[in-house]
Amino acid sequence: MRTLTFSLLLMSHMLVGCTPPATTPTESGPALSQQDLKTWMEFLAGDALRGRASGSPEVLMAAGYLAAQMEAVGLTPLPGHNSYFHEFTFERGGTTYTEYNVVGYLEGANPEKKAEYILIGGHYDHVGVGAAVEGDSIYNGADDDASGTITMLGLAKMLAAGERPARSIVFAAWAAEEMGLMGSKAFAANPPIALENMAVNVNLEMTGHAELLGEGKVFMTGPQYSNLSTQISETLGSHGFELIDDPFAAQNLFYRSDNASFISLKKEGDVNFGIPAHTLCTWGGEDHYHRPHDDPSTVNYANMHKLVLALTPAIAKLANEAERTEWTSEDFARYTGTE
Repeated sequence: MRTLTFSLLLMSHMLVGCTPPATTPTESGPALSQQDLKTWMEFLAGDALRGRASGSPEVLMAAGYLAAQMEAVGLTPLPGHNSYFHEFTFERGGTTYTEYNVVGYLEGANPEKKAEYILIGGHYDHVGVGAAVEGDSIYNGADDDASGTITMLGLAKMLAAGERPARSIVFAAWAAEEMGLMGSKAFAANPPIALENMAVNVNLEMTGHAELLGEGKVFMTGPQYSNLSTQISETLGSHGFELIDDPFAAQNLFYRSDNASFISLKKEGDVNFGIPAHTLCTWGGEDHYHRPHDDPSTVNYANMHKLVLALTPAIAKLANEAERTEWTSEDFARYTGTE
């Protein structure tokens, strides 16, 4: 069964790789267009993928599609690997799941710095088909979190098309986040690339709406714990995006997305080892969360595009900085090695 599953995944990769890639840049414009974002979104969050639930054939199709798009925008597999797929298994309710993170690599330009890397991630799974609401039972997950995955892919396209930064950049589409951050946890537990070389993790979650926060605004979870907000806020601002205070600080979102898998790691018995990791989000409390009307037609592609264009120089700055992102406080809950 495992061999059959991986064969289907590779077939999906090859099939979607044969389709035309997202639109190419014009000489006068950026490498990424709004149409790129819309094209990716309509595939990942369209009804045909039936909500991309873990364990479904559709989530394998999504993984194959993402691998093909990573290849199309200029990413390669991680050094020493011959595919974009990072396989892992877990058990839930007596069922064993085999899932795949999709991971691409952009090599840094500085021989002394390229072994270090920035990790950019977003989860591509959702909750599948559920109770019908006004006749719609497909929980498309356009904002949650096709939008974050597509923002990540947009950054990959922009950064691959520009001048290579000093450090390498790893782009990850996480699987099984809705099952308890399982994909990012599996990557952290069995890393295909050295975690001690990770300078920072920027996670992207729900970046497709702006009705309540307003356009041109993004917040970061756990800003008090590191200097990341200081590192990126000025660059974001100069490109038209304001980094605002977390409007949901009381909800502890710092622990509720894939960044949490990297803040609290064990290394040689030291439970205080961890990488500065935060989530960026534009969701302001809109009611589409885990509901069928979270579909591609509701996404604000203009605001997403503007966010990618603002984040691109901010990520490049992180990858070029002499110093890594640093913890400024460790006053947060850490994993202690027990479930």
